[in-house]
Amino acid sequence: QSTPSNKPQPTTQPPTEAVPEQVYTGEIKFDSHITSSGSNITVSGSKALISAGGDYYISGKISNGQLEVNTKEKVKIFLDGVSISNSSGPAILISDAKKIVIELVDGTTSTISDGGSDKINDGALFSNDTITIKGNGTLNINSNNAHGISSDDDVIIQEGTLNITSKKTGIMANDNITVNGGTLNIKGGTNGLKSKGTMNINGGTTIVY
Repeated sequence: QSTPSNKPQPTTQPPTEAVPEQVYTGEIKFDSHITSSGSNITVSGSKALISAGGDYYISGKISNGQLEVNTKEKVKIFLDGVSISNSSGPAILISDAKKIVIELVDGTTSTISDGGSDKINDGALFSNDTITIKGNGTLNINSNNAHGISSDDDVIIQEGTLNITSKKTGIMANDNITVNGGTLNIKGGTNGLKSKGTMNINGGTTIVY
């Protein structure tokens, strides 16, 4: 008669499901010569234009350059430690988009700066449409023209750390501002946050100087 063994019996573990790798519609790397891959991207000198919907990965560093979005479709931009300065207008210009989301890649710090005296596109990050910012990275914004973030529609902050220094208002919205989370450190020349519609602070930390 056999005696039961106290040795642990092997167990069958279910296979670990692989996390699918992010696939981007296109990628842009800013440098003295901008390089791009994928679809719907046009490079002209120191400017890069996204002209159709999709997910776009942005990296690199450029002085006196610009990233522009102009499409009727939904666009999501991933900022991975990018640095863009523009002495004559917005560093990031959303001329048109059905929906625009900027995601700050986790653990990275991106910086944008503007200049000039553009009274229409009056933000270092300017959008004609509603803009949403998310992701657990950091975005430094230096506005030498007017506002840090400026939108003709809504501005929605879901998460992330935003350090904004602006000549006028830190975040300016023609419609509504909604802050659901994240950390906002704003040093504004005239206002921290200014909304011509409603202002909804639902979470996060907001510090205004």
